[in-house]
Amino acid sequence: MDGKTFSTGPHVYEELFPMSSVIVLAAEASTSAARFADFDVPSWAWWALGIGIITLLLLDVLLVHRKPHEVSFKEAIIES
Repeated sequence: MDGKTFSTGPHVYEELFPMSSVIVLAAEASTSAARFADFDVPSWAWWALGIGIITLLLLDVLLVHRKPHEVSFKEAIIES
């Protein structure tokens, strides 16, 4: 080593990362309420999403993959 020793106190990070104290202060300045994103999603939108996902899964199982068969490499590339 170059003869420099690092102490093991709270100021170690300031020696290693001079900007860390600024970042910590900025992080502490914003409260959790200020950083929280509030989304008001109506219940009908959740129902529509669920019904849409179920419909797509049923279409996939009943129409696209009707016949069980060995999947070729070309088909796997196309469908992935």
